[in-house]
Amino acid sequence: MDKIRILQLGEEDWKERYILPGHVQLDYVKELKELPEKPYDMVFLDRDPSEEETGLLYRAVRAYTMFVTDRVDRRGRSKWLCLSRGAQYIAADDIQRFLTEESRYYFPRPYGENDRDTSVRIRLVFTLFVPGSVSDILEQRVFEEEDLEQVIRFESSKGDGTLFVSVQAKGSGRLWLTALHRRISRGSHGCFLPGGERYVTSRREEAFCYFEPGDLKPPLNVYFSGYKTLQGFEGYYMMKNLGCPFLLLAEPRLEGGSFYMGSEEYEQIYPNVIREYMQVLGFTQEQVIMSGLSMGTFGALYYGCDIEPYAMVVGKPLVSIGNVAANEKYLRPGGFPTSLDVLHFQCGGMGEEDIRRLNEKFWNKFDRADWRKSRFAVAYMIEDDYDADAYETLLLHLNSGGVQAYGKGLHGRHNDNTPGIVDWFAGQYKKILQEDFGRRMDR
Repeated sequence: MDKIRILQLGEEDWKERYILPGHVQLDYVKELKELPEKPYDMVFLDRDPSEEETGLLYRAVRAYTMFVTDRVDRRGRSKWLCLSRGAQYIAADDIQRFLTEESRYYFPRPYGENDRDTSVRIRLVFTLFVPGSVSDILEQRVFEEEDLEQVIRFESSKGDGTLFVSVQAKGSGRLWLTALHRRISRGSHGCFLPGGERYVTSRREEAFCYFEPGDLKPPLNVYFSGYKTLQGFEGYYMMKNLGCPFLLLAEPRLEGGSFYMGSEEYEQIYPNVIREYMQVLGFTQEQVIMSGLSMGTFGALYYGCDIEPYAMVVGKPLVSIGNVAANEKYLRPGGFPTSLDVLHFQCGGMGEEDIRRLNEKFWNKFDRADWRKSRFAVAYMIEDDYDADAYETLLLHLNSGGVQAYGKGLHGRHNDNTPGIVDWFAGQYKKILQEDFGRRMDR
């Protein structure tokens, strides 16, 4: 694992005061005069920052990774910085323990790698073998069914080795194993990113969100991650560079996502999270922009029906997901087989009726929404082999008076020109922020 890079500002160098573990690189700066060339994983502030340093720290620090000591006046000039960066207080007598034990959860590059009859019980067994051996056991731990209601964390003080994981079941009946997720833990500091939140339904379906306060001024930019086999959030730097408060949403079901659809319980998660952070910021629906690319466009548009935001900014829209699956047979053989899993997972079958039902799930909700105060900016592929008529169909269903919609078509199939789509997507975002919210976008 890469070393965890820490920036420390203060009157004394902590390298002279504390013992640093081997996984930590601490850079002491008495006065911050310019942006660091490479972002730091953590920042410790041990004195009040100057006005110039406040601006630099705001731009350089990722939310939830700043820690301030009692030498910082959090009621004065530093208050806004602490709020916008989600800064946490750390007591002087806890610094050594934190550096030794907790800093390892702030690693720079995150990544992520069940239903049953009631008559069946399961448990999970972790066996850590001595390196190079399949018989000498370093440690073994058993997690019972009650433990599996929450994410479980396996840590060993016995050393490195080969980890073997087995699922054990007893009883009579059926057991459905959907997926086992392996993720590097951030301990109690978040999921995927420091500050990342995990939501789970009674059927253990997961949803994730990450909120960054930004400059605390409108709008709130909501971004739904696209299809990702590498679990985690998408679009962090793109959203951060806009300077606004933003909310990242992601889901890890199936191979790379199931288009944010699910049970009634599951589909309450996303609008509830968005409304929660609207309330935290004191924003109205007219101060929200919802967005996404590819699979993320479905989440943005589908839950946009609940929020009815000021604007939708989407690239490569996918809306008739039944058609996306149907196109796998003739138009796109082998191109996106997960679409067939989505169809079966959402509708329980693969027939024409299932395709129709999955399509209507979106359009029935979309047609009930009031879009009179919303605008749509849509970048699409003209020869899209996933959902060929998405843009035209969206226009046909936008019957609310006063709605504004415009698009940009690029030649190619769904994945032929992602950079071109992203460029236009980012450009429209900046245009809306500048013209409608009075933000300077020239930095």
